[in-house]
Amino acid sequence: MKNQKGLTLIELMITVVIIIVLAGIAFPAYQNQVTKARRADAHTMLSNGALEMERCRSLNATFTGCTVTPNSEFDNYTVTVSINGGGTYYQLIATPKGPQVVDTECGKLTLDSRGSKGSDTGVEKCWPD
Repeated sequence: MKNQKGLTLIELMITVVIIIVLAGIAFPAYQNQVTKARRADAHTMLSNGALEMERCRSLNATFTGCTVTPNSEFDNYTVTVSINGGGTYYQLIATPKGPQVVDTECGKLTLDSRGSKGSDTGVEKCWPD
């Protein structure tokens, strides 16, 4: 018998198929974890924004004129404030930035002055306890 050097075509094809299957399983799981991490960053931004709003109201007795400057090193969401006419209620809205931060499960996340948490699609999966 001769000494075999290298791989046969069948061995190479089996190796390629195994790599493709593993990549097909791993990549969606990776994308899901990235989305969850971005969403957690938005939760932090909204919570910090709520603290700023409450701090401003404690100084001014109203939410009118209060703004937020949410900090995030990742910069995946834009946070805006909506204040009612009487200055007694606010809602913070975190909107995903750009096409690379698409969150089809939740979309925009919200937090208001009553502590109510929401999203475009539902609170349960977008705001875990």
